[in-house]
Amino acid sequence: MVISLKKLKKIVTVLLIITSLLLIGMIFISKVQKPAEASGKIYPDNNSRLLYLNQCGWKVDENNFIEENINIPHKFNKTYEKYNEIQRLQGFDLSDYKGVKATQYTYDITNYPNNRKNVKAVLIIYNDRIIGGHIYSADTNGFMMGLKEETLF
Repeated sequence: MVISLKKLKKIVTVLLIITSLLLIGMIFISKVQKPAEASGKIYPDNNSRLLYLNQCGWKVDENNFIEENINIPHKFNKTYEKYNEIQRLQGFDLSDYKGVKATQYTYDITNYPNNRKNVKAVLIIYNDRIIGGHIYSADTNGFMMGLKEETLF
């Protein structure tokens, strides 16, 4: 079987186009893939979350917490970028979880220095793993910081 040079060029061109389309499809699929799996220790229940907060130095009202479903945005605005900087300082990175539905647990802190009241601890959980969190006060002289005091922002 003899193939002319013209036909061979057409076949090679078609194969290159098909290969290119497959490669572009694979790149697109890899960009749209699910977020990275949360790594680290599992915190499947309230007792394990309380233990984690205790290890960070916080005592909380064990029976009084708020559980909320949250959506981590697909695209971070400036405020969320600043918030994620707090997360990075403490070893988390919410940019790995863009577009994910997570659960947020909010606890009342009972041992904040100088007996300051209305201070909250927040844990963000994805697949039973902590992917972020912070300490805050929404009072007039409010603040936000990481889960450990050295991550004051």
